[in-house]
Amino acid sequence: MSKYESAQSVKEFVIASKLFGQISQAHTDRWEPAYYESFCLVTAGFDAVEFGEKEGYLNRAEVQIDLMLEKWEGNAEIWTLKALYFSSTLMLDMRRAASISPQIAACTQRALAISPTNPRAEYLKIRNNMGIAQYMGGDLAPMCADATEVLSTFAEFKIQTEWSPTWGEDLLKSLTASCK
Repeated sequence: MSKYESAQSVKEFVIASKLFGQISQAHTDRWEPAYYESFCLVTAGFDAVEFGEKEGYLNRAEVQIDLMLEKWEGNAEIWTLKALYFSSTLMLDMRRAASISPQIAACTQRALAISPTNPRAEYLKIRNNMGIAQYMGGDLAPMCADATEVLSTFAEFKIQTEWSPTWGEDLLKSLTASCK
């Protein structure tokens, strides 16, 4: 976890993903190592400069996420990670928004059906809705209000294990700051 928590570059996230991959192979009964392996790859996909490099990280993450969903379909955090993966793939080619945004929405809806107060799923839902509204020239005020409301849920949300994901609060704060 310390490698992941201190990672700041694509290379460091890839190194952390490989370590989580090794842990995941040794602990096939736990979802958390595979989750962090994929999360690091998705993060590398967001941050990588070269298109082929981004695509490679995201392809590896997608395979792992789909394998996790086969085992832990009822896990809201994995559905949220799938939505994050789609968000990253959208950044590869914004022209695909019409096909990818509904996939983000479906994953966040699935995550929220499992865990209605999951702030990471709420964040991705709001961000996706804001992107659609911006593209369509819609009003962002309702989503800004939702973002402010969801911000308080981060402190209240009960994580399942000590290794459960906790990311997203800073991203949501940044989103709410852009609303002002």
